[in-house]
Amino acid sequence: MGLFHIPLQITHFAIGAAALISGEAAVGTTRGVAGLARTAAGLVAESFAGPPVRRSSSHGDNRWIEVRGLDGSAAHTIGTTIVADLLNTPGVRDAVLNEALSRVVVTVESNGPTVEELVEVVEQAESRVAASPDAPRRPSASLPGDDTALAARLLSAYAAGTGLILATGAAALRVTGVTSALAAPVSMAQNSPSIRRRVEARLGPDAAQVFFSALSAGMSVLTVSPGALLADSAVQALLVAETINARRNWERFEPELTRQACKSAGLVGVSPRAAHRSVGAADSYADRSTLAGIGAAAISGIASGKTATAGSAALALVPKPVRSIRESFGVALGRGLMLHHRTVVMRPDALRSLEAVTTVLIDPRVLFTDELTVTRIEGVPPEVRSTAWSAAREALHEGLLAPGWHKLSDIPGAGGDGEALISALRDPFASAVVTESRRVGIRVISLDHDGLRSLGQGFDDLLPTDDGIDRELARALTQLHADGRQVLLVTGSTESATLPAEVVVGVWQDNSIPPWGADLLVPDLRAVWRILHAVPAAKKSATKGIELSASASVIGAVMLLPEVVGNGPTSVNMTAVGALWSGYRLADGVFDDPLPHPEPGHDWHALPVEEVRALLPRPEPRTTKTAGTDERRFPGFLAPVTGPLAATWRIVGEYFEAFREDLDEPITPILATGALATALLGSPFDAVLVASVLLVNTATSTQQSLHAEKVLGGLLAAQEPLAHRVTGATDDADVERVPAGDLQPGDLIRVGPGKVIPADARIIVADGAEVDESALTGESLPVSKATDPTPGAPLADRTGMLHAGTTMVAGRAVAVVTTVGAGTQMNRASAMTARKARKVGLQAQLAHITGRALPWSIAGGVAVGVLSLLRGTPLRQSAGTGVAIAAAAVPEGLPLVVTLAQLATARQLTSDDVLVRNPRAVEAFARLDIVCFDKTGTLSENHLRVVAHRGVSGVADDDVLAAAARTVKATVGKVEHATDEAIHVAAQERGMTLDDADAHLPFQSDRPYAAALVGTTLSIKGAPEILSARLTVVDDGLDELIEEMAASGLRVLAVAGRELTSEQAAAARDDQSALEALCDRDLIPVGAIGDRRHAAPQRTPTARRAPPARHRRPADHRGSPAHRRGGCARSRPAGDARRRDDRAGVGFAHRRCTYRRRAAFPGLRAHGPRAQGAGGGSAGGRRPGECDGRRRRQRRRGHPCRDRGRRPDRNRQ
Repeated sequence: MGLFHIPLQITHFAIGAAALISGEAAVGTTRGVAGLARTAAGLVAESFAGPPVRRSSSHGDNRWIEVRGLDGSAAHTIGTTIVADLLNTPGVRDAVLNEALSRVVVTVESNGPTVEELVEVVEQAESRVAASPDAPRRPSASLPGDDTALAARLLSAYAAGTGLILATGAAALRVTGVTSALAAPVSMAQNSPSIRRRVEARLGPDAAQVFFSALSAGMSVLTVSPGALLADSAVQALLVAETINARRNWERFEPELTRQACKSAGLVGVSPRAAHRSVGAADSYADRSTLAGIGAAAISGIASGKTATAGSAALALVPKPVRSIRESFGVALGRGLMLHHRTVVMRPDALRSLEAVTTVLIDPRVLFTDELTVTRIEGVPPEVRSTAWSAAREALHEGLLAPGWHKLSDIPGAGGDGEALISALRDPFASAVVTESRRVGIRVISLDHDGLRSLGQGFDDLLPTDDGIDRELARALTQLHADGRQVLLVTGSTESATLPAEVVVGVWQDNSIPPWGADLLVPDLRAVWRILHAVPAAKKSATKGIELSASASVIGAVMLLPEVVGNGPTSVNMTAVGALWSGYRLADGVFDDPLPHPEPGHDWHALPVEEVRALLPRPEPRTTKTAGTDERRFPGFLAPVTGPLAATWRIVGEYFEAFREDLDEPITPILATGALATALLGSPFDAVLVASVLLVNTATSTQQSLHAEKVLGGLLAAQEPLAHRVTGATDDADVERVPAGDLQPGDLIRVGPGKVIPADARIIVADGAEVDESALTGESLPVSKATDPTPGAPLADRTGMLHAGTTMVAGRAVAVVTTVGAGTQMNRASAMTARKARKVGLQAQLAHITGRALPWSIAGGVAVGVLSLLRGTPLRQSAGTGVAIAAAAVPEGLPLVVTLAQLATARQLTSDDVLVRNPRAVEAFARLDIVCFDKTGTLSENHLRVVAHRGVSGVADDDVLAAAARTVKATVGKVEHATDEAIHVAAQERGMTLDDADAHLPFQSDRPYAAALVGTTLSIKGAPEILSARLTVVDDGLDELIEEMAASGLRVLAVAGRELTSEQAAAARDDQSALEALCDRDLIPVGAIGDRRHAAPQRTPTARRAPPARHRRPADHRGSPAHRRGGCARSRPAGDARRRDDRAGVGFAHRRCTYRRRAAFPGLRAHGPRAQGAGGGSAGGRRPGECDGRRRRQRRRGHPCRDRGRRPDRNRQ
């Protein structure tokens, strides 16, 4: 939100509020002035302990009328009696009971009975079956369309507005009011959540609102307090606007709601929902502030002997800003949800409870669509999985399969063994909802469901579904409440929507029964994402309200001192008015962020190439805009003037926004309050000094942050991979280079060796393609790619896909783009595992420091002030001394000193080619206990190096290297394959001159070796388990050599060869299939070559300072004990990994298992150490249990490496 946006928002807010509260709009949405007057009169009586008004609404031919007693033992009798009486009423077409809402829905003829006549029928039916006429009063909550909801808001606004006019006139005429002690109890009760709840439990929410508004307006007029009524009038105006918006929104959905209510009659057998009240930080503060106000009133009244002073002291501690910011936040959030997401806000108070939410409980049924698909195939070998998958899909399309597990033997053409899972297709925004829940820092819980698949890793806990989903959700909610959690429940079931969660979001899809009883009815998961996205803003609004309320109370207390300018309660009232804008702005900002990218609706890796091309047609040809082709908004002759002005305005706006964000620190309100209090007590110089230090510190930090962001933005723009988009046919060589951000699904891209893949894509042509996916899966070995579909395969085994951010290390591929931007697998994996970012540096600890130091500083100030009074010092001077002592304990200079030190350090690091994006992270280095390193690309460079080559059977070591080097094919001096490049470099370093090969067999996915023919000598290198089966000599020492090299942590290639006859050599030169046939038998072992990733020389000295025990081998290392045991190493508890370097005082650790990298930081932090991570990659692509899954599956299938103890290597040839 820039500078230009703020005045627009203010104007929009003012005009919108004025229009919505106009009398014409209000009367236009009711049954007329007479009906509104009757409802208002009954509501006034209800507010003062009279009989409750029957809630009802009328829209066209539909009537919604409240039914009482449905939560008692006679609920069934009451319901059937009322429905029967209504159906017997002339003019009534239909009547159905909705128990969840405690409403009977009546449809009448065009000239049918009025609402008042139907209400009389309902009351007579209730009176015949009521248990007792003097049964306890049970207030009912209003629906958005009920007349009582609008009447309550209009009455409250009318009382506040009338009181404001009267109080302002009295103040202008200098009329002396009664003592403020009369208004203090009413104001404290109105703004205390606990007291207000008790009144609402007795009178009902609507009647309590009218009661408090009328009483507050009367007291403020008597005490001549226009400031208090100004704040109340502003709040009531917002509430009227909210009610009118909700009513109009209800009218849009009411016909469909009525149709669904009739459709669900007899199906909904649930009781009305008993809402579970939430208690957040703002509520706790408001109650404590109210108690403090009572104590302050007692002390000041006794000390001064004046009731007016006691009343003013109590009013100065009333937490009005807390309520103001909460109400404005709820109003703006509800308006945005109705406007942008077609949400029906059934209970607006639920939006005020978001700040208290600590857990999200998600019904797994809302994460899926109605479309069925084949989700999993189990119990079959990989080579027949595709056939079984196709047969299951065909049977599903023919309607032969229902959701659930099916034996393949029962599916035509699927085979005999194994099972197929049929489940609903996942909603495109299901992953976004889970990701957003994790991002905002709240726990995410659901029930275990077969269709969740990889989405299950995003939940903190998956509960069993042994007793049905609705019962298990109820059981889970009960347990969460027992654990002190406050829950937001997302469900699409009426039975679950009536559970007593703090907030219930009901997903109401088209042509489905609404989850009656939910607080919010949303049409899809996009609205659920937006509600979760609003949780941080709700928590921030609560914190902001507490800060504003505390500051206003402090300033108000200072104003109560003799000879100090101002009035104590006025400080609170004016702050409450300003808090309305803060809450509105926070909620409105929730809708500034765009919706996330939806997940692709298809498993592209499971589909054949032809089907992918049909589903993703190529977009229309288009051109890419360059920097000089943007259309100007102004005529060309004004460009010299408008260009610099626009640039200057943009820079100023960016700086202002960054300045405001940096100013939003825990210490800022304390310093601002102390400075203002000091100025009021007669020390303006001290106030200016404190304010100057605060502003200079913020300005310096803002400048450094903007500079770093600008430099980083340039680097990221320069590093964005360019895509080679195919402009012609698939086999056409014509390509154009475009930024990755310009790609669209359906585009064809060509990727060559050494290129970063710009988007997720399905391969349609592969030529020896191998991809380094270590950044995504953690697997350090390149993965061979092909065009075959891989249905049901985990991420690491989807050989038909290219993933954005990975690198093509060998070969070439043409692929059709399936996903771009934030929806790519890399970005989704990173977002799924992310939690809310931890702030670092001293500023992040200021809240903790302030929280511990502030009570002591305040206590010291109070003690000094009291001692001064006991010595006979005047009250104002004693108060000034106490405030000065309290303010002096606040380290206002510390942020400036730290910021300057961080700035100097950042500049020094910049000279060493280190870009400091966040200067505050520099200061956190001094408190590190553990440094966590990733291996690939961090402690090692991302290329291989030959470190050992040894011969067997008397073959010289250099001859082994020469034989392997002959199989390397270099094009213009460049070698595409990583392993070939390592061998080629090793041969060049030894000065070997090799003859050109007469024939060559390159490595490819279905041929795990490479061969070359020079004269009559055939040389072959490849995977040991492949070549060993083709040797003529069995006891040759090759196995022992391979085991020895593997135990040393090397990746091993076997080298073999054979001598051919002249006829065989001639045939091999002319026919590649003949050459391949000669490689299948009669080979003689030559030796073995071992390679490993080259360690980065500038990185290893730091790690070597750590104790030797700290240098653990990762689990995928061939020499690790865990690998020899045939599995992935289990991470030791963080407490076992907390050794320290004797010299540096810092421990070093790296991951022992790829997928455990994500869990390392929470585990270390849970045991106390502060951890710093170093490395690249996402490691988000695997779920727990999938690490090294390829090797485990190979062992289960009896792969040769199981018996020989060798690691299968897709990079070996």
